[in-house]
Amino acid sequence: MLITRRQLLVSAAAISMPVAAALPWPDEPRGRLRLGLLQSRQPFIDPHDIAGSRERAFSAYRVLIRRSLEQQGPLHWLAGGAFPLSGPGPFPGRVLEQLALTEHSAEVTWLRAFARRHRLRVTLGGWWQEAGAPVANRLLTFDGRGQCQVSPPSEHPAGESIQLHVSTPRGVSSLPRFARQCGRLQRHGAWIETLQGPVLPPGARPPMPYGSALVGPDGRLIAHAGAQTECCLVAEVG
Repeated sequence: MLITRRQLLVSAAAISMPVAAALPWPDEPRGRLRLGLLQSRQPFIDPHDIAGSRERAFSAYRVLIRRSLEQQGPLHWLAGGAFPLSGPGPFPGRVLEQLALTEHSAEVTWLRAFARRHRLRVTLGGWWQEAGAPVANRLLTFDGRGQCQVSPPSEHPAGESIQLHVSTPRGVSSLPRFARQCGRLQRHGAWIETLQGPVLPPGARPPMPYGSALVGPDGRLIAHAGAQTECCLVAEVG
């Protein structure tokens, strides 16, 4: 499937805070770009064991990332959803500070090395804290050189870009609505679902019945991932 560089709208669903940014095109590819949409499960955070919860969430995310590359082969860009390492909250201030990433966090160090080793771009939303500043919702971008860019939700870097949008319940709150928006804008779209709750038995109805999907500029689904499966949905963008 071929999607033009300037016509991809990416959305991560079901969070409580917005993230939106226009990201520069990765440096390496000059033709088609293999984009992986990482559908992950919202982690459980035990307020009485923040350190353990954070470690378990990151361990599960590492496994999903590694498995995705093993199954899908080389990618240029791996786009994660919103708050995959903590969940969106709400959290008390004390808990939020313990969950927030910093430039020295083990998660950031590992993602830098992973992106550099595989020469790919990795993006994900997360809680972030600069030295001396309050915790804030940010979009993290790791490039193929291992550099990390931290973008405010409203920042739009200059140059050729792909639009990355993480929606809120007050905005694009469902896949059908997102598909209609893609049709109105005449853009391809990628909806990244955040799975919630435990894994359900066969036949049980999921709380969020959509799952991640790729949408055509006519608003029709052209690829779809299961609503209860952690996975990497891949598209070629050229």
